[in-house]
Amino acid sequence: MRIRTRVMSLGHFSSTPSPRILELARPRESKTVWLTTPEKVTWGNQETIWSPSRTALIAVPTTRILALSQPKKDLSALSQDQLRKKPEGIEEAKKRSACVPSSTAQYEHVARLANPNVRQRRTQAVSPVVQNAVASPRILQLAQPRHTHPEYKSNRQMVETCISCAAKSAQASPRLEQLCVPKVRESKLFYQLGHPESTIRPVSKGARKATASTRVRELSIPKSYIPP
Repeated sequence: MRIRTRVMSLGHFSSTPSPRILELARPRESKTVWLTTPEKVTWGNQETIWSPSRTALIAVPTTRILALSQPKKDLSALSQDQLRKKPEGIEEAKKRSACVPSSTAQYEHVARLANPNVRQRRTQAVSPVVQNAVASPRILQLAQPRHTHPEYKSNRQMVETCISCAAKSAQASPRLEQLCVPKVRESKLFYQLGHPESTIRPVSKGARKATASTRVRELSIPKSYIPP
């Protein structure tokens, strides 16, 4: 009975997928394309970020704004003419530099450069109200300098320390001299230099007299060893 039901279910199977399967089989649209690739700009699809106000639409521009709104002149033709005239100007400059100025002209030029630049400062006019102003009692109180505290002691570094005669004639004990010697720390990264035949780490007497077992001897034999 189970075989028959299985055959019947296979007979009703259709090869055409359902609409849901077709919907799920479609690839998803990448949303990063919307952010990375800008929209193609054409006439009419641009929109202002901020909508202009009614007063801005009705406003009349000034002469200065009209002058600034004029496009710049095309000076490409003039630049080519300047390039043509440039070698001529270089030759004229060479001719001018060839003639050496006189000593008096040089002295006058150096003296003129040595003079300091005089900066003209505008004298700020003081109003008569400020000139005839009367200071308040609070301003006069704040204008008074502060007095030092009566308990303040200055020049503390000049205080002389009294050393007793016993401290001057005292002699250090051997223990104090031993403590004054700095500690010599041995570096653990390197071993002390000694005889080349001596071992780096001392081997104990028990390790020297120990006998290797058969298992240790078997493990000590290299793999590439071929017995005779």
